[in-house]
Amino acid sequence: MRRPLAAILAIPTVLNGLAMLAAGRLWYETVPGVTDTGPYNPHFVQDIGAAFVVAGLALAARAWRPSTGRPPSRAPGSWPSMPCFI
Repeated sequence: MRRPLAAILAIPTVLNGLAMLAAGRLWYETVPGVTDTGPYNPHFVQDIGAAFVVAGLALAARAWRPSTGRPPSRAPGSWPSMPCFI
């Protein structure tokens, strides 16, 4: 049950992160409630987009190859380096 759930959650998580990275302003103006949190900050949107991509890829890895029931341990530490590749 956990593998299909991880696969299902991985898809929208990665797509949301990619939308944040590719079209941050459009994402900011389109998603309900986001504009209520303050002015648009492109750096912040890119950082959170990178975190979404890494989290989605970790979910996909969990769905693809569940090793011992533990989540991938490198995912939490890898998202800070993501903006370096953008």
